[in-house]
Amino acid sequence: MNNDTLCIYRHKNNPYDNYYTIDHGIRSSLPLTKHNNCNVIIIGEIYNINELKKRYNILSDKKEIIILELYFRIGHDIKNILKGIFVVVIIDESKIVIFRDYFSIHTIYYYINNEDIVITNRISEMKHFIKLEFNEKVLAKYLLSSTIFLGDTFFKDVITLKHGEIISISIDNAKAESIYPKDEERIYIGNIKERNIINNIDKIIKGNIKEITDIVSCSNVVNSLSGGVDSSYLQIVLKELGYSLAYTHSHAISDKSFIEPCLKYLEIDHKIIELNEEEVLEYLWDGIEATESPFMFEGEILENKMFSSISDDYNDKLLITSGNAADTVFGMGRKFILLSHLYNPVTIFIMKMVLGVISAINKKYKKYYYLINKISKNQVDEELLSYFLCSNNYPELIKKALRINNISKVFFEDVEEIKKINRKLPENIYMWNAIGYEIIRENATSYMLARAKGQNICFPFLDKELYQFINTLSLKKRTRNFIPKYFMKKLALKYFPKEFIYRKKSNKNKHIQYNFIYDNNSKEVKRLIEEIKKVKVPHLFFDYEEIFSKREYYGIAIKIINIYIMNKIFIEHGQ
Repeated sequence: MNNDTLCIYRHKNNPYDNYYTIDHGIRSSLPLTKHNNCNVIIIGEIYNINELKKRYNILSDKKEIIILELYFRIGHDIKNILKGIFVVVIIDESKIVIFRDYFSIHTIYYYINNEDIVITNRISEMKHFIKLEFNEKVLAKYLLSSTIFLGDTFFKDVITLKHGEIISISIDNAKAESIYPKDEERIYIGNIKERNIINNIDKIIKGNIKEITDIVSCSNVVNSLSGGVDSSYLQIVLKELGYSLAYTHSHAISDKSFIEPCLKYLEIDHKIIELNEEEVLEYLWDGIEATESPFMFEGEILENKMFSSISDDYNDKLLITSGNAADTVFGMGRKFILLSHLYNPVTIFIMKMVLGVISAINKKYKKYYYLINKISKNQVDEELLSYFLCSNNYPELIKKALRINNISKVFFEDVEEIKKINRKLPENIYMWNAIGYEIIRENATSYMLARAKGQNICFPFLDKELYQFINTLSLKKRTRNFIPKYFMKKLALKYFPKEFIYRKKSNKNKHIQYNFIYDNNSKEVKRLIEEIKKVKVPHLFFDYEEIFSKREYYGIAIKIINIYIMNKIFIEHGQ
């Protein structure tokens, strides 16, 4: 067990010789701080802890005491004032209270059965107490949409916290209560000047970076630089603060001409990380073990190699900055742009007319006419849901392999949650999918990969103040002139020339994992694929020979490999 691993439990199994005993038979793998009959453990970083200490006039400098004092004063509302990436567990005489950062980046899981309680931030600890089994519904969501949603985990009876949720577990009867402290309501902005929007965004991000670099104890800061707008902007801000290190992993520079203008313009110390195909399986397996999830695709595999290289190059602990989440916060992708222009009745009318004519000629376009009609009436059904939540090109193949009748059953609970959000339906679906997809898959995965290599990582665009400010703007305003990430690009124009901002990436090279599955001559890779064909994956009834022989099924094949590795690590070897 490393210093970042939390495990609080009351269970007949006791895997630790040296543990800390609390009241009611509760044990902890890590020491707790006690103050006024309450125990607390904090894992991760709370960026605004010093500001809160001053605001609430708290005398102690110890962050655990500051958190407890805030909890005594404002109760569950504490969750809404903390910034960072963290988990807080508070144990008093009758209950265990658990909450985490606003964007749910830090992992935390719990299991309750009769009087047994297990709370941990690592699945690898959970397997000491229970026999892990796959959650079939979550496997279905992963295969259909490349994501899962908050509250879900890949393992039966292992639960995680939903977005905005606090869990209070009664120690006496081991019952869990969900609490959702009321957050500030967003007030939609009317005719605010574009210049003021851009300046405010700039101010928020710079303040966030300064706050993070002040609180995180590291010898230096290194930027994960892709050469795109988001990471290039971060590099400018970091350079203003006196930091100029940058790393790029190779998938971001398949076209070398894309990164070169960035390096020339910024004049920084920079290192490019290359990954050969012989290394893919090593960093894939290592990444799944570190993140305890199958969200290891080409970007994450390359990122894992980059974090390893940073750790090898520097003996000291660094802070890594990442531009991840800017796409979600500022609005990126065809679905986002489609949604952003479906509130204007004239736009809807024109789209219906055009699609009506096209679908009469070509039947395959009927579904798009159907979707537009449903969206305009603010209605949900399977067809609409599958379009927004299902990213896989072969849903029928997956439905057959999973032995499910329709997609709506898989996503039913998520739709019910979507309906609770008091906003227009298309916006709800987009934001819910964004929270589940990018924030969890990309940022949580990056965070765990970096931490496994002994490094700190932060995501300056993933800031509550920025996120809420952007969400006071309409979707249409955020994609003005049909330009994705409109305000991020306008902000970048303060620092870069227009031709730099709007240059295009090349997609000439094949996916690394595509080559890994179909063109790799490594004996280890071939052995793994043959083993999967023979042994198969629990709950997945695919024709494995077909999947691994037809290149069109690449997206499904890599997910099958990831789930197979998960099964080997956490279920077969975990018992």
